[in-house]
This record gives sequence, C-alpha cells and structure tokens, in this order.
Amino acid sequence: RGGLWAVPRLDGDRGVRDEGGRWRWWVGRRVGDRVWFSPDGRYMALWRVGDDFEVYSWRGEGVLRLSRLRVEHVVFSPDSERLAVLHIRRYLPKLTLYSLASGRCLGEFSLFSSHRHFGFVGRDWFYFLDGANQLVVWDCGLREYVGRVMGIDLLFWAVSLRHSLFLYRSKGGYFLYHPLYGERRLGVEGVRFAVFGRGYLFLSFGSYFRVYRLDSLAEVGEFRYFTEADVACFLEDGSGVVVFFRDGVGLVWRFGELGGR
Repeated sequence: RGGLWAVPRLDGDRGVRDEGGRWRWWVGRRVGDRVWFSPDGRYMALWRVGDDFEVYSWRGEGVLRLSRLRVEHVVFSPDSERLAVLHIRRYLPKLTLYSLASGRCLGEFSLFSSHRHFGFVGRDWFYFLDGANQLVVWDCGLREYVGRVMGIDLLFWAVSLRHSLFLYRSKGGYFLYHPLYGERRLGVEGVRFAVFGRGYLFLSFGSYFRVYRLDSLAEVGEFRYFTEADVACFLEDGSGVVVFFRDGVGLVWRFGELGGR
C-alpha cells in the first residue's frame, strides 16, 4: 500500500525501491530473510543475521532496534501504530508489544509454545492464546487485562477484527465472545470453519452452510451443496458471500437472496 518494495541484493544487503524502481535507501549490513511491512506501508521490520531486529520508517529512519533477539513472527496493528514481536528468550517464547511512535514497551507475555495465534483487534486491544487453552485480551492503552476465557479448543476459533469478536469451541459448544459484553452461545454443532463479514457470520457444516446476523444471531439463510466447502469470503461491500467447494465450483449468494436486508 505504501508503494515500496524490499529487494535482497547479491552482496547480502537489503534495498528498498519505490514503484518507479528507484532506490530509496538500503540497509548497509547483511540481513535475514524475514521482512514485514506495516499495513499502511510506513514501516518495515526486518530480522538480521546475528539476531538483531530493526524497524525503519519509509524514509529509512531507524524507529526501533533490539539486539540479540531471535524473532519468530511480527504483527503490526491495523493502524500501524503498534507492533507485536514473537521472539525466543532463553529457549522460552515471549510476546512483546511496542509503540512505534515512542519505542516504549506496552506489555510482555510468556507463552508455553511458539505459536502465531495473536494479533490486534479494535483500536487498543491485543489478543493471544496461551498454552493453557486460554484466550487473553490486553488493553495496550490502559496496560491491563480486559478479558480472559479458559478451555478454548485451539483447533477451532476465529476472530473478527472489525467487531472485536471471537468465535471459539469449548466443552459447552460454540460461543461468540466480546471482552466487554461477555459470551453468547450458538446453538450449532459440527462447524468446520467460520468467516466473519460486515455484520454477518458464515459457518460451514460440511456440505451446507448458514449465515447469521452478528447483532441478533438470527439465522439469515441456509444452503446445501453436493460437496464440502473449502473456502469462503464475504464481498467487499458486505452484500453477499462467495463459497468455493471441493469440486472446484465457486458460488455467490447475496443476502437479498438469503432473506437478509
């Protein structure tokens, strides 16, 4: 989105070019293979050979430098103001949050395993799953916990970044959870996967699927097909859903046809 490309060079340095192919700046030392751009293209994070981690602005100015840090994964917040770094310290995985404006640490958490189930939701919240099958939600502004849910099945869960909603399975069934408003149980069983849309929730049950409204959890519609659905996504304007099935067929249903709006 920012119009910049990260290009590895034969001498081991990493250069950054703009859309016209002109060199903007380059890192004058050898760097590792891992590079991450912020959503708006203002920042580039890179992990260098030697376990050094750096974040640069699009002008090439250093924003954050951390030495002797074995970085596993990096996630920027949707507004590109914060950064979550999964790294290994003394053989143990850690999650550390940083403000890119000030470089200040906003929180650090210990994990039982080096997974990538973490990210930012809403404006100030950060979520992650720990090894005890617990969902944790942290407020980066207040620097305190705003939600915890125990007993989550790590093999099935989904997140709506737009609505700060979490869908998960536990021993009691399937639940929608919001850190401020609690959880609501869905009267469904056997869900294969779920996708959030603009005010809607898609649930796949093998060869058929259902669409629900998020505000009321009212069922909008249910359809069947000959094979199982593999992939689904909502149209950008929120007016319908596209579903691709295992036989290679892709179908589009608009919510007017589902009895929605």
